[in-house]
Amino acid sequence: MQHSSTTSPWWICISLFALVGFFTGCALPKADYATLPNGSQWLLVAFGDRVERLDSAALVYYTVSVADENYQEFFYYSDVTAPVPGDELWSLLSNLFVGDSLHFLSVTRDFIRPDTYTMDTLYYAISIDRMKTHAQVDNDQYRELMALQKLISQDTILKKYREHKDVWMRTLQPGDSNQVCEGCEVVIHYQGRGLTGNDFDDTRERNMPLRFVYGHEHQVLRGIEYALERMHRGEKAEVIIPSWLAFGSKGSAYNLVPPFTPVIYEIEVMELARK
Repeated sequence: MQHSSTTSPWWICISLFALVGFFTGCALPKADYATLPNGSQWLLVAFGDRVERLDSAALVYYTVSVADENYQEFFYYSDVTAPVPGDELWSLLSNLFVGDSLHFLSVTRDFIRPDTYTMDTLYYAISIDRMKTHAQVDNDQYRELMALQKLISQDTILKKYREHKDVWMRTLQPGDSNQVCEGCEVVIHYQGRGLTGNDFDDTRERNMPLRFVYGHEHQVLRGIEYALERMHRGEKAEVIIPSWLAFGSKGSAYNLVPPFTPVIYEIEVMELARK
């Protein structure tokens, strides 16, 4: 099985309740499993909404948990990639739908991270999370989505970040009970950087915090606005923003942020006053 060097296979988002039964040491009911030509086995364990079928997917989002033959879980992550026509496992999954869950037993080698695992038998608990059709993405957006998903699917990111309206954020410093709301006067410091860590905007460096009335359009990037919607006075958060909520298809002034580029902002709510 071959995959792009920048992506992992395409399928899956783990359901935690399925893991409880899957990785507790109980034997798998192999007699109920269907067998692929290469000897790998699979079993459909739950159905989704039966609406979005994967054969029309341009991108499929997933996380996966892997166990060895002793049912010891040793890896868990999420990712996104494109289907691979002609691939044996894709031939199976292309007939499934968003929300379906299955167990998969590989008897060859790990097809997700072949350079990491060398054992012959690996077990997977799989459920298909969501998909995007070809009409929903174009080439530039595709590359951005891949970069963005690669960032947020790292173990440390997966455990600490929460998603809100397509932005991913984590609290670096908690605030008090006063939450940002529409009509509030807000004073924030922020630092913007690219995925490679290059800073392109820093209010602290300029010693110029931004003061504005929250809820008025075009005061801040839409992604920052969405993040502030979940923040409190005194809180500091790190926020990952996709391009469609940041600088879009044109990029920023002087090309400091190229088109279709996710950005990361560190935001601190310094002051908050209700009008």
